Amino acid sequence: MKTSDIQFPIKYYQNNILFTQDNESWAYYELIGFEYGFLSDNKKASLSARLESFFAQIGRETHLLVLPKFNSVLEVHEEFKKTIKGPLKDAAFTHIDEVVPIIEHAVGSESCDHHFYIGVKLPKSEEEELSITNIIKNFKSIANDIFSKMGLEEQDISEMDIKSMEEWEEFYFKIVSHHVNARKIDEDDYQWLIRRNFYRGIGRPPHILDFKPSYQPTAKGRKPLNLLHLTEGIIDEATHPKRMTLTQSINGEIKKGHCAFLTVSYIPPDGLFNIDTEWIYSAVESLDFPVEISIRIDSLEYRKVMQLVRNKKKELDNHVDHAESSNNKPSFETQDAIDLTDHLEAFTNITKMPQLYVSIAFCVSASTNAELKSRIETLKGHYGDYRFQLEEPISDQFKLFNEFIPGAKQYVKSYIQMMEPAALAAGMFGATTKIGDETGFCIGTHGDQAVYMNPRLYTQGGFDKKSRSLSSVFIGSKGSGKSYGANEITYNAILSGAKGLIIDPKGDRTKWKETLQDIGHEVNVITLEGTEENKGRLDPFVICKDLKDADDLALNICSYLMNIDSQSERIGWIAVRKAVKDVAAEPNPCMDKIIDKLKEQYPEGSKPHELGAYLETYKDLSFASLLFGDGSPVDALDINKALNVLQIQNLKMPKKNKETKDFNVEEKLSMAMMFPIGQFALDFVHQDKSIVKIAFFDESWFMEKTDIGRDIIDKIQREGRAWNAGLFRATQATNDIDEETRSLVGMKFVFQNKDAEEAAHSLRFLGIEPTEELVDMVQNFKEGECFMQDIYGRTGVVQLDTWFPDIDHAFDTRPPLEQEMEKTIETGEEIKEFVLS
Repeated sequence: MKTSDIQFPIKYYQNNILFTQDNESWAYYELIGFEYGFLSDNKKASLSARLESFFAQIGRETHLLVLPKFNSVLEVHEEFKKTIKGPLKDAAFTHIDEVVPIIEHAVGSESCDHHFYIGVKLPKSEEEELSITNIIKNFKSIANDIFSKMGLEEQDISEMDIKSMEEWEEFYFKIVSHHVNARKIDEDDYQWLIRRNFYRGIGRPPHILDFKPSYQPTAKGRKPLNLLHLTEGIIDEATHPKRMTLTQSINGEIKKGHCAFLTVSYIPPDGLFNIDTEWIYSAVESLDFPVEISIRIDSLEYRKVMQLVRNKKKELDNHVDHAESSNNKPSFETQDAIDLTDHLEAFTNITKMPQLYVSIAFCVSASTNAELKSRIETLKGHYGDYRFQLEEPISDQFKLFNEFIPGAKQYVKSYIQMMEPAALAAGMFGATTKIGDETGFCIGTHGDQAVYMNPRLYTQGGFDKKSRSLSSVFIGSKGSGKSYGANEITYNAILSGAKGLIIDPKGDRTKWKETLQDIGHEVNVITLEGTEENKGRLDPFVICKDLKDADDLALNICSYLMNIDSQSERIGWIAVRKAVKDVAAEPNPCMDKIIDKLKEQYPEGSKPHELGAYLETYKDLSFASLLFGDGSPVDALDINKALNVLQIQNLKMPKKNKETKDFNVEEKLSMAMMFPIGQFALDFVHQDKSIVKIAFFDESWFMEKTDIGRDIIDKIQREGRAWNAGLFRATQATNDIDEETRSLVGMKFVFQNKDAEEAAHSLRFLGIEPTEELVDMVQNFKEGECFMQDIYGRTGVVQLDTWFPDIDHAFDTRPPLEQEMEKTIETGEEIKEFVLS
């Protein structure tokens, strides 16, 4: 086929169905990339088996594409600006404008991640193939080719054809989605898949907003209008037999890009493919420049494979007989072919697997010829390690250029290889190093990639998410950076329109109103201490909006402080229950009145009277007035501000591993304070559903210590998606996270932990096998460095960063002297060396 005979293959597309000039139809899907690098061998084998099953069962001509997509740091942030709402919108815009150049300096102005696409050629029905209608349609197909070359009008696409292909597409989507996590692409995706080919080595293609292919309605269906304007640009294949030069005019400036296409002319025998091969993933993960891969697959059913193999064996036997009749030994090549066909016959007979005809092409591009040449040699060397042989076909460059366009024919057939499905699956199509969201605020870096997070997306639907929960867990030892990470994400979320509530048990955020200057006017720091001003501020009848909730909360607090329940102390518990009910029915109910009811309504010496007297002993503690109101008016906690910090450092919290039965009076009262605080957090979550809400419990283990605390955590996490809210928990040990709530966690962050056993526990929490190497990695993480697992199930090592020294200083929880010792000045610039909490 001459280059001049190649025409643009696409006639029309709608949704994810594409119609070609040859009257063929394809459906394309995007496979959501999955994390691979930290999986156990068993999980890797499971993924490989799923891919193998897909390649074996699809039974249709299939087109795999691995394509780099470039993301501008500036444009990601500009798009994110459009979603920002709330009282801090102006501050958020200023913050973004200032942070973009800092991030660009750190990772470059443009980053790249690879996307994965699967195209399936849709069939015609068996009846249609045999009908007279199909004979006519075949004639029309020939006529279309003639008309196209003569510049005449093309034939219509009938509505019946479109409906038929939609039905086939649904059928094959079920097959695809059964094996891999994929979505149907849309017209925007097709636009990018076409236009990107003409901007290789130049930059990102321009996007035509809301573009859909046009057509004219006709009596027979639709007459598609020309799509060639999506292929604008100059393609020069004459200057070099193994290269192509692309030219585009961008904003009046002429820009050139250079690209080359390489094919695989030899792959090692299938027996060499195993779990460690990963020949597709290696290009995504190892190379420091973007590589495109196009893989075309046709399937040969196993009975035909057996017939083909047996015919080949007869041919080889004839070679052997001929050699022996001449008193010669068969050649090495003949003997090698015999061994291979024996293996293939035995394997196919046992597995009933088809064989795949596979054609693999790579594309490398660059802005200069010198850089392109270097990348080609690097790619060849990389695949040389796998014993792949790569060729740069002379005079086939334009043909291969077209093979990367969805729906195109396979023009170059000289390099087709026969592969078992397992060999193709071993390449790990879909494995990625990407982590985080496509848009949002930048929370740090993953290698040379910026990591983005957009909380607005988390509670929304989406086929690609393994979790729809904003709730997150931050695990690490003291000074590892877990509180810093949770602070940073909460701060950025608030800037972008969310509301935050932080329960601060250490008093680390006392000066945030002053130090976080851009949001200071929306910060409300409340320190809970036993002053007259705070009396009754945590009284259930003050803190709860609903009287029934106040009633239940008061009973729970009293029962906890008295150490009674409905089973062990029935008489006492019933008396307390009655006292709470009676108080709730009176004007100005309060906790003090419950004590009065128990002492006044029951005689001295009785169990209820003793319980009232015992409860009264707690009032002598310095901060008890927070809990025991006297019915006087008190300012309730106000959460109208964007960020509320509830400081509880004055409470006497028990040591982490201390048993409940060993708590002293002050410790028990302090733990009882968690009941109303938890209820307040739940009321905070139950605000306007249109607003993202984050409740952050620092050192959350103290909430997990009580049944009511675990209940509050469970409720916030379970109701979070419905209320557009999430619970952040920072704690030092994985075991602090209750088993029942682990499945409700969206994102997970694992920071440094010097204890090898705890490091192993935290890796298992991520679903990662704790090998010696990975345990050592966790033990030696730098401050702020962590394993991050996103809501898509991908895990990677991320270095968190707020990007600004003043924000870092605000989040730094170390003593002032230690902070000063960490400050250094180099060449007039402040170098940040943080010990984060």
